[in-house]
Amino acid sequence: MTNPSNSNLQALREALCAPDLDQGHLFEGWPETVDECNERQIDVLTDLYAFSNVYPGGIAQYIRNGRELLARESEEVDFAALEMPPLIFEAPSLHRRTAERTTLENAGTAMLCKTVFVLVAGGLGERLGYSSIKVGLPVETATNTTYLAYYLQWARQVGGRGVPFVIMTSDDTHDRTLQLLSELQLDMVNLHVLKQVQVFCFADSAAHLAMDGTGRLLRKPHGHGDVHSLIYNATVKREVVPGSGDGITTAQPLLDEWLAAGYESIVFMQDTNAGATVTIPISLALSAEHSLDMNFTCIPRVPKEPIGLLCRTKKNSGDTWLVANVEYNVFAEVSRTLNKDGGEEVSDGGGFSPFPGSINTLVLKLPSYVDRLRESHGVVPEFINPKYSDETRRSFKKPARIESLMQDIALLFSEDDHRVGGTVFERFSYQPVKNSLEGAAALVAQGNSAYCAATGEADFYELQRRRLKAIGLPLFYNSEAEVTVVDNAIRVRVFPIIVLDVMCASGGSLSDLARVFSTPEKARIDHRSTLIVEGRVIIESLELHGALIIRGPSDPTAPPYVVRNAVVRNDGWSVHAISSLSPERVSRLSEVDHIRGFVLEKTTMAVMDFKGKCAPEAGSLSGAADPAKL
Repeated sequence: MTNPSNSNLQALREALCAPDLDQGHLFEGWPETVDECNERQIDVLTDLYAFSNVYPGGIAQYIRNGRELLARESEEVDFAALEMPPLIFEAPSLHRRTAERTTLENAGTAMLCKTVFVLVAGGLGERLGYSSIKVGLPVETATNTTYLAYYLQWARQVGGRGVPFVIMTSDDTHDRTLQLLSELQLDMVNLHVLKQVQVFCFADSAAHLAMDGTGRLLRKPHGHGDVHSLIYNATVKREVVPGSGDGITTAQPLLDEWLAAGYESIVFMQDTNAGATVTIPISLALSAEHSLDMNFTCIPRVPKEPIGLLCRTKKNSGDTWLVANVEYNVFAEVSRTLNKDGGEEVSDGGGFSPFPGSINTLVLKLPSYVDRLRESHGVVPEFINPKYSDETRRSFKKPARIESLMQDIALLFSEDDHRVGGTVFERFSYQPVKNSLEGAAALVAQGNSAYCAATGEADFYELQRRRLKAIGLPLFYNSEAEVTVVDNAIRVRVFPIIVLDVMCASGGSLSDLARVFSTPEKARIDHRSTLIVEGRVIIESLELHGALIIRGPSDPTAPPYVVRNAVVRNDGWSVHAISSLSPERVSRLSEVDHIRGFVLEKTTMAVMDFKGKCAPEAGSLSGAADPAKL
């Protein structure tokens, strides 16, 4: 955008001061003309003028929308009807190798190469007690693979070097995300980082724009619904004549690029839910089987649990039915008026709400998604959630802004013209990291899931163990917790740890895992062991009592490294609650350790390497000591 002229800024100022926008308070004490304004005042006007680049209709439309939303906000929340969605499908168990599971997983895995991936990564980890970006957190501390690396490496493995991958960042996370990407050095030619811009805040119910004590306009994030407008407006540069080398390029809409390349689906993922890579193939397969335009990933929901619900709704009696996410606080209020049996308290025989909980992994048919974005210009329905200072409902306790939600793209899909449904997975598939240890302990006391860093890591290991047992790997361990944190409120089991990187596990399907453990009955991994596998590896027979890392070739054309008749015995690793450590040891731990409440002591690790650093058929390997973490 070129810099606006003073006449442009003067016209904007006059428009804002007009009665219909009523923003004259912004310019109290200013000179009469822009030509006389100082640098700070010019910056304020320029900021307002530039808003038209990121918000349809610019600041004037934003104010009008805010005024309309505030007027509606005072009305009582209501739906004419709220029902169970008709298109709800039960996913087969993630850790049972049934014919149905194999068929769906194989079909969905084949669709991944025609899928666009979108990661919403606009959040910091402050709520967890972590000062940096959430996608920079490790999924697990055995290998310290970050969530960003985990998602990207998986997508590249299943979709190839050219897989389209979009990361939405914010002012808070953008620079640190770019830094982390630079460190990862992934060869992904269609990786797009799109930064959302903050929106202005309102000071009161008349939609007057809010300023701080220095005269600067207050801004806050618009919400993750921005991801749709960012994708809609994104372009890529392409040569007018491909291969000509004449330097003449044109800007091609990103959506057009994806359609022209034959991509068929688009998947939206949250920043810290590693289980999504296991559910996505199943959701893709069921979407194709049932011709769904949009498929919500769901879990059975405990009544009153703070997770949104997938519902069939109608705002007014004459409206078209919509299948969409309803936030849990809104649902609790509405269901009391619509359901004579008690609304939110109603549960099935298993203690779950009849409405599934939406966990914000979304699968959409790409042509349908593009059609909806073109119709709405990338805008999803917005809302505002002010906190009023008194019963007059005129002034706010703190400034409020217009917000949007990623999942509300569903509100653009009417039931008359589109098929929107959900796939319900077992609750264990949902492994988000979104609460501090203290907050998690309070949730557990209320009967809810912890969803913290400690459970996220432990559940990641457990999901891998369950899936390996499904292919016949004989793992024997009890379910008793090995470590407890927050005054014994949160109890987790960590061992045995088995982590396979994407080059080893490929897409991570049960069929892929069965190729790694070709004769699983001949692999014995005891209950205190740690096994990390990197690269192309086939494990034919192994007896492990301790800690072992196996490194195979990373070249996809190279033959795999075969492990046969290997026996490894060493002291292995151990886990300790931070509360059990001395102050001197605690002082050396990182934020990553503190937000978990436990730490792995990596005392001894044996190494088997395809380059010949050790012999896999030697029969017994002694562990090479790594520096202890503690």
